[in-house]
Amino acid sequence: MKTLIRVYLGAVIFLIFLTLGLSLWIEYRGVYNVYARDSGNLARLLIEQVDQAVSTLDHSMEMTVKSIEADPGLLRDPARLDALLKRHQTRARGASFTCLLSSQGKLLASTHPDLVRPDDLDLRTLTELSRDTTGSQVIFNALVDPETRKRRVISFSRVARDARGRLLAVVGSGLDQDYYHRLFKQIAGDENLRTSIRLRSGQILLRYPVREELIGRNLRGQQLVYEMVDRQVSGVLEDYSPIENIDSFYSFRRSEHYPYFVLLVYGRGAMYAGWWVALYQRVALAFFMIVGVGFLGYYLFAHLNKIEQEEKDIEQLEQRTRATSNLEAIGRLASGVARDFNSALTVMSGQVEWIEKRVNDQPTALDSLKKIRTALGRARDLVQQILAFTRFHRPARQAVHVGELCEEIALFLRAGLPPSIQIHLQRESEDVQIDADPTQVYQVILNLCANAVDAMKDHGGVLGLFVRRQGHDVELEISDTGVGIERQNKDRVFDPYFTTKGHGQGLGMGLPIVREIVNLQRGHLHLESEPGRGTNARIRWPARSVSRSAEGENHRSPGILFVDGETAVMILVRDFFESSGIQALCLTDGAKALEELRRHPKSYRLLVVEEDLPPTSGVALLREARRYNPQLVGLLTVKSDSVGPVELPPNTVILRKPYGFNDLLFSLQQMGFFTDKNDGNDSVVSP
Repeated sequence: MKTLIRVYLGAVIFLIFLTLGLSLWIEYRGVYNVYARDSGNLARLLIEQVDQAVSTLDHSMEMTVKSIEADPGLLRDPARLDALLKRHQTRARGASFTCLLSSQGKLLASTHPDLVRPDDLDLRTLTELSRDTTGSQVIFNALVDPETRKRRVISFSRVARDARGRLLAVVGSGLDQDYYHRLFKQIAGDENLRTSIRLRSGQILLRYPVREELIGRNLRGQQLVYEMVDRQVSGVLEDYSPIENIDSFYSFRRSEHYPYFVLLVYGRGAMYAGWWVALYQRVALAFFMIVGVGFLGYYLFAHLNKIEQEEKDIEQLEQRTRATSNLEAIGRLASGVARDFNSALTVMSGQVEWIEKRVNDQPTALDSLKKIRTALGRARDLVQQILAFTRFHRPARQAVHVGELCEEIALFLRAGLPPSIQIHLQRESEDVQIDADPTQVYQVILNLCANAVDAMKDHGGVLGLFVRRQGHDVELEISDTGVGIERQNKDRVFDPYFTTKGHGQGLGMGLPIVREIVNLQRGHLHLESEPGRGTNARIRWPARSVSRSAEGENHRSPGILFVDGETAVMILVRDFFESSGIQALCLTDGAKALEELRRHPKSYRLLVVEEDLPPTSGVALLREARRYNPQLVGLLTVKSDSVGPVELPPNTVILRKPYGFNDLLFSLQQMGFFTDKNDGNDSVVSP
């Protein structure tokens, strides 16, 4: 659509400039008809031409006389005389000629010998001329052509004399009077001189070439200059199409470069348009009308489309708002249920572990307890997934071997995959660890692998898992050779409830949960896919520091202070510590815990405290406790994500509820508290 609009606008701009250019061209090249005001101009022109011809002939005769007087020997050389006359002959119109006569009346040379005969000369006139001192008079009045048809000729002469004043020769010239008489007669019958003149350039375009005979000059192509005058001439000649609304009148005069053209013409200029100009004007008018209507229609169409798109955007925004509200409602509901549900699961898990220690000799009971523990673990994982997505849970960070998790998942998947799908696992390093929740990392990898397997279920392919170290990060790449993701769906795959699977095959919550978990773990997820070529998912986590993993190996805690607001949880943990031989003080009141730390600050190395501890919070209790013992290590048990990583005091680890005794011991081990086996019971060994 955008390309079509660009082409359309380009065509409009081109035609606009073409119209302007043609208008200027018509104005410059426009042909205007011109009328002669009266015939007196032509008569004056002819008189001036006769005067100019006489002046030219007189000058030619004078030059010839000077040549003879300077070299009288020319009279005895006919060839030189003929060349002399040709050199000085005139170009005046009217059948002009020049002749050279000797002092005896003999014709020595002539530019028109067919018009002059020696027998027709009057020698007595020559005798009288020899005594004339003026040097110029009429020597004959009539000449006869070879057909004996007489012409009236206006004659002139000049005399050449030697140094003593004696007559050497007579140079004569004549103008055909009949020629000019015919011209004057034609002028009497013509009152208009029709010519065509280009207005801007002033170039003459004669439409009637015969009129050139009237002025005796070839005017075609000569340039005129024009002036504005307030003089009107009525009438329009044939073959001209005057354009309306022309109010200018022009006076054309000759340019200074052409002294022989002295005609002064007054007339009205009406442009000769021609049929193609009128056609173009109509086409241009129709085009611009179409363009105007087109622009108006396009504007209305674009405006309506914009309104429709805005309505769709508003509807989508409302849908997203409703979905967000639903998610918030689910989160609030999960938060409300999680407290009681987690507490119940914690009590149940503790009781199961306590019972297991007392029925070691009853296999049937142990098997039942194992099934109960498995069910409790599934319930705990279910709550964790809900809390992870609704942002009411912060992961308990610990060292996670990404490569080992990938091997575990690959082993699990191979058992149920068809032969057409292969798994390729590559680990760059054995010691690639991140700080994260292992359960959540497991869930992320399993979810992405499940999507990859689902994309290859029809045609098979290769599922690739690549774990590598990238600088200070750990990168996990999960790729497949399946059907890929359509371009229009790339931006929507992370939207909650969006799925391209059939009914009952998925809820569209897998990738949203994956992205949410990765973000909570301070990681970054990048998804690449091309239809028909598969999908590639890359996840980057900050690598676990070596110094942090080895931290605390050289010290042991002298004691543990456990604080939990739930009496049942406190009693269960106290019984576990006592049965395991671990020295610990278990309380349900935060104020009493602070008083104990104030009185015996060096007796405790570890403070295990619940986040939602009335009347303040576990974080506040930790900060207050470190006023008495800055080296105190904190273990915060949480049920929601109200405490972010930036809000935690330093040297503090989170343990997620519900947790079992093994989870508690594992956390203690990660914090530097090592365990030894003593009579089958786990005990904390002090440094």
